[in-house]
Amino acid sequence: MESTDHPSGQGDAGRAWLESLPPAKRQPAGAALAALPRDLAGAGEALPLVVAAWILADPSVAAKLLDAWLDTADEKGYLRPSFPVVCQWVEWVCRVLPDPTDFRLRMLPKLARYIEGAFDRYDVKGTALPVWPSAAEALFPEEYASERFTVDLPVLLWNEAEAFCCLGKDREQDFAKTLDMVEGEQRELDVWLKETFWNVETAQFHRYDQGRNIPDTSPCGGVPLVWRGRTQDMTE
Repeated sequence: MESTDHPSGQGDAGRAWLESLPPAKRQPAGAALAALPRDLAGAGEALPLVVAAWILADPSVAAKLLDAWLDTADEKGYLRPSFPVVCQWVEWVCRVLPDPTDFRLRMLPKLARYIEGAFDRYDVKGTALPVWPSAAEALFPEEYASERFTVDLPVLLWNEAEAFCCLGKDREQDFAKTLDMVEGEQRELDVWLKETFWNVETAQFHRYDQGRNIPDTSPCGGVPLVWRGRTQDMTE
């Protein structure tokens, strides 16, 4: 996980970007960067986006926010706010920090607790077909409805599983139980995504809505563009 493919000086990425701008644009851009929250209270429900912004601007701040975010886990491993990108953001930070080893090893036990609860949180019926608990938690709240299964959540959870496996690949003995569970969940999601949501005839992702399998022309249907397990046909 200690990747060497990151640009040098990633901790100064935000400042370097500011300095690359024309003088007329530096002040508003600098003000936007200064306005980014640096703690959980300031970020609120926008925390996942705030962390993503800090990864680009200053990964060390993002790392501190991720650490604090994982500390909000309750006895079931549920986070506040809840959104399934935590493992992916930790993996992203590890790619850009000059020396991510200590951060990664410190995060792994917390991530294991979180991801064990994440699949239960989004699959209360135990079908391995996840659903958003509410419109407030959904990636696209306007697309939420009871008994509606959209492709965006399975994609995010599949990517979460992949990210955790990558982060823990050299700690198999320490996290064997969690890795086994996560890999099993990932395989089930893979089947759902390729056999239920993907329609070969229309070359399009569908949604399962009130018992109907119909094309998903909403923003949800575009989320598989970030799915690491998509096939070449899906990409095309």
